[in-house]
Amino acid sequence: ATQIDPDSFWFAVPDEIHKKVYPWEDYTLIESTVETELPEDDLFAGIE
Repeated sequence: ATQIDPDSFWFAVPDEIHKKVYPWEDYTLIESTVETELPEDDLFAGIE
């Protein structure tokens, strides 16, 4: 799911350019079943 309007400029940008301009993926912690500290710096912290 996305919050970006599918008719916006961002969906017209080719993947190659998008990856060069913004090479990261963002995740937001909504809920955790393991102890955690914020901000997290490891997506898999606490998972064994």
